[in-house]
Amino acid sequence: MQNLTIYTGHGPIIGGDAKFIIDLVNDLDPEKYRITFLTDRSATFAKRLEQWGKPGIAVQYLDTAPSVDSSEQIYELYRHLEVKERRSAFESLIFKILDLSYGHRKFYQFLQFICAILSLRPLRVKIINLHLFWRFFRKNHRNIDIFHVNNGGYPGKEACLIAIIVAGLFRIDRIVLSIHNIPGPCRWYRPSDRLYDFCVSRFCDVVIPICEAIRSALLAQRRLDPSKMCSTRVTIGLRDQLPLPLAARALLRRELGLADETVAILVCGNLDEERKGHEPLLRALHNIRQSGLPFVLLVAGSGGARRILYLKQLVSSLDLADHVQFLGYRADTHELNCAADIVTVPSIGVEGIPFTILEACRAGACLITTTAGGCAEPIDHDESGFVVKLADIESLAAMLYKLISNRSLRETSGHAARKKFLAHYLWALQVKKIDEIFIGSPKYELNRLIPQPEVLSCSSNFRSDSGKGNYYRGSGRQS
Repeated sequence: MQNLTIYTGHGPIIGGDAKFIIDLVNDLDPEKYRITFLTDRSATFAKRLEQWGKPGIAVQYLDTAPSVDSSEQIYELYRHLEVKERRSAFESLIFKILDLSYGHRKFYQFLQFICAILSLRPLRVKIINLHLFWRFFRKNHRNIDIFHVNNGGYPGKEACLIAIIVAGLFRIDRIVLSIHNIPGPCRWYRPSDRLYDFCVSRFCDVVIPICEAIRSALLAQRRLDPSKMCSTRVTIGLRDQLPLPLAARALLRRELGLADETVAILVCGNLDEERKGHEPLLRALHNIRQSGLPFVLLVAGSGGARRILYLKQLVSSLDLADHVQFLGYRADTHELNCAADIVTVPSIGVEGIPFTILEACRAGACLITTTAGGCAEPIDHDESGFVVKLADIESLAAMLYKLISNRSLRETSGHAARKKFLAHYLWALQVKKIDEIFIGSPKYELNRLIPQPEVLSCSSNFRSDSGKGNYYRGSGRQS
């Protein structure tokens, strides 16, 4: 039996990367792996684990820095002023200053960066996480055969990269990193970026980019060793669920107040994440409102009260009040996908492959998404779905108008989407691939330029590992 330790790092919003790792812990063979599951202390993660995980999953919560549940005061001030209906003259002045834009950044974001530097926060965060993981591995490194780090992005959660460095220094046998979002560029003013790239290349045995867009961006923008990239595609996946029977679908539509002739458009996602594209979707629907086509947008997802208020005010200002329903958080996303006529994933920011895309494909729904990140990868445009340029409101409006007007096209593309899902995105297939990565199957690693060295001594206390690049004193375990 292999001792597998998994650490998943996350932020305040618990998304697809957390679902991926919880599903993996659910489905790995308990006769093959003894799993230690680590994550950041978070009340939200605990709720999602209760929802997605099997009963009895033991989690060790770590007090990593910065605290997941902490909030940025400057950002909170900006959001408060953004949604406030009546501002004083002073508040209006403050909001205008914070809302000033330079490139893709707003002034409040630069202010956050400056405050972090002056308070030495980046250094303090590194020291806290280094100390935390050093203590963990000093106590447990002899009982770890495989260390899997699951990171929502790259660099993403800094604690993830520090955990890899410490695991490498303690010479853990096999270190695997999975990355779920498009990496940020390597910045000249962040020397830690180059350090992290070097350490990931040196200490990781396999890096798993969850989609091809992430792989391409890692190789183009970061200095990672190409030979460490998993050579076989591993992606997210879902267990299959059959589409709803027609009678059950009709009942759910009635419960949602949808008439038979109304075209239901669904968007699922956390409302606090602007990158999910709720605003351009609403503006696109405003453009086709005058056409007289019968449609209703179902908005499923949770969010902060201020963000929800802002979106509802936007709906009113666009004269869409009769065309939009806010459903709040829904656990029955599969049923909603089956009840919808069109599912939209109108992302405008960095993305891997959102689970919402696979959920739509599994339900056999007609899907519209954008070119953001890896959103278009599961889609054959004009066959199993439709892809528009990100943040292109006119193109999105035109595609929505086309599909609302054409029921036959919606049904044809939905059937094709489900067929592709069954062929490529079933979760059992991904678990099998990851299992073979953990045990070091050669077909999941590119050929090394340097052959694997032989053991220098017949003593079991000395061993070699080409993934680490040198000989070292090990724990005595045999791979």
